[in-house]
Amino acid sequence: MSPRSGRRNRPARTPPADLTRGRQGAALDSGQVDEYALEIDALRRTLARLRVEEADQAVIDEYEAELRILRALYAAATETLAQGDRDPRLAGALEQLGFGDWNLDSIYSFVYEAALDVDTDGRDLAAVIGETDYAGSLLAAAGELN
Repeated sequence: MSPRSGRRNRPARTPPADLTRGRQGAALDSGQVDEYALEIDALRRTLARLRVEEADQAVIDEYEAELRILRALYAAATETLAQGDRDPRLAGALEQLGFGDWNLDSIYSFVYEAALDVDTDGRDLAAVIGETDYAGSLLAAAGELN
């Protein structure tokens, strides 16, 4: 799986050729374009196209699962990022674990790695990701949980 997107052995899809039109993803505080939101939006459009073209259901199911997982990873990472505003220990824990500075990319990497280790017990991975407290997991992993 790619740490960036959670994809398994699938060729990388490129974002839309012209990013000057339409939704460009959420802007981050630093003025960067949120590449995760762009990737999710591109996947959503691909899935919509596949449905219109009446593609094989197995392909549609795979894209739907990937979209659910990417949305769950993104939601978990952005929620953990927001929690860092309220708990300064999180940034230190992330750095202590070797994920780098407190930013969306580093947090997404932590969430992704933690999601790889989760035991789904037969449940949908996206649902398990959505139920996991990654801020708590980060502090626990760094030995910072009180």
